[in-house]
Amino acid sequence: MSLTLTDDDIIHIASLLNIEPALLDAIRKTEAPNGGFDSKGRLIILPEKHKIYQYMSAKERHIALRKNLVTKRWSKKTQYKGFGSYRKHTGFAGDRRWGFVERVSQVNKYATYMGTSFGLMQIMGFNYRLCGYNTVFDMVSDFETGEKQQLFAAVRFIKSKGKIDVFVDRDFRGIAAFYNGTGQIEYYASILEQHYRASNLPKCTSTPERRDMRLQALRFGSRGVRVKVLQERFNELGYICDVDGIFGERLEDQVVLFQRHNALTTDGVVGPKTQAALETAEPIPTNETPISDVLTKNPIVNSGVGQVALGVGSGGAGIGTVVSKQPEPITLEGTHNMLDLSVKISDKTEQLIDVIPKLASFALTYSLVLVSIALIGFGAWTIYRTIKNHRLRRWFG
Repeated sequence: MSLTLTDDDIIHIASLLNIEPALLDAIRKTEAPNGGFDSKGRLIILPEKHKIYQYMSAKERHIALRKNLVTKRWSKKTQYKGFGSYRKHTGFAGDRRWGFVERVSQVNKYATYMGTSFGLMQIMGFNYRLCGYNTVFDMVSDFETGEKQQLFAAVRFIKSKGKIDVFVDRDFRGIAAFYNGTGQIEYYASILEQHYRASNLPKCTSTPERRDMRLQALRFGSRGVRVKVLQERFNELGYICDVDGIFGERLEDQVVLFQRHNALTTDGVVGPKTQAALETAEPIPTNETPISDVLTKNPIVNSGVGQVALGVGSGGAGIGTVVSKQPEPITLEGTHNMLDLSVKISDKTEQLIDVIPKLASFALTYSLVLVSIALIGFGAWTIYRTIKNHRLRRWFG
């Protein structure tokens, strides 16, 4: 079995996602320019010290930190220090990186593999389930059989994350955000586009009309003024998100929630339909009625008010939320019961108000007693020390 991926393999695997073979070729060249294996036949890897740290126990973290094997958080200065570059010397870099993995594995092998990216598409170990494996070690073992298996795993990973649209529409910025995060979108997007244009594999994308429409939409990874305006609009409607001009996971969650509320396709993408709905949408209704008003209103209109006042309204909504129900038949007994409940709550409140001054008085009185005892003790100790010092001076002159 050949370890190296062929053009036919790329074309076949790209068809599983219905994306351009040239694009899949560009992604794998961006992630691992020299292939999935180094010059000595070992998997290309990149240990992430802060990720390894996350999967260790407290005792293991202490040991690993003391040996300078992990970091608590990502740091550009120390993250990859001493790893070497696969672009320049694959064998040397492989020695350094696999040597590091062996040292950290002595502390915790599982954590080491979970916090390391492997192979052609540089998939992190903690994504093993999304790639279709039972354990991270099963994933690494399968990756070692060839680049084709590594690319198949990447296809399963992409499908499981539900981000196929950015690949189908050749959205370089969206792909960069999906694969590398929102930190360096422009950098990775430009490299992706360069590799795409240089690829000799087929370029057969979706229709230009659909692609242009999709690229005008805002989605995960988008940045700029349009995203900032979108975030401000969501805040106006009651969907809370940061106004930073970055379309991240928080905003994507709010978009999906808005789409669900408005019977739209819940894809997390702000396209023409979602944008139109945003323009005409009304803010999420919130209850601003004081609880005192709730207790005195018609119990038929606000049925269930007893539960609300006790903080056990529908879904555990709490004391500030009114649970409205359909009007029920008016009965004298029901009205009296509701009024009795309101009176009882009022009585309990008055009793609590009466108790508070008594508690304050009790605390003040006994705090003064404690202070007095402390002063007496300090005075006695001072007298004792004075007498003792006087005797010592008399005896020893």
